[in-house]
Amino acid sequence: MRIEASEHAVAFIAEHGGKLYVWSDEHDFGHAKPAPPDAPIEWVEYPEDGFTLYQDSSIGDPDWWRIEFHHLPIPHLTAVWDGGRFGAPDYSAETG
Repeated sequence: MRIEASEHAVAFIAEHGGKLYVWSDEHDFGHAKPAPPDAPIEWVEYPEDGFTLYQDSSIGDPDWWRIEFHHLPIPHLTAVWDGGRFGAPDYSAETG
């Protein structure tokens, strides 16, 4: 699997512990954050240069991920894969 991440995304992830968690919640709403959710999730670990991606095992087997950093409306990450997009901003959290 291929993981591409912008320089700003890698820097943001590094500033927040070097881990990126990508998961879908009970409403199929996608998340991409530097901290895991409280819910128990089985993770698939993908070490990458500068960070480790932890993917919710229920997502499947993507061929690639593209990680981007966004400044607005709050600093946050999005994770796009060959089957969809994760990480719409969570307006209640500073690190989205």
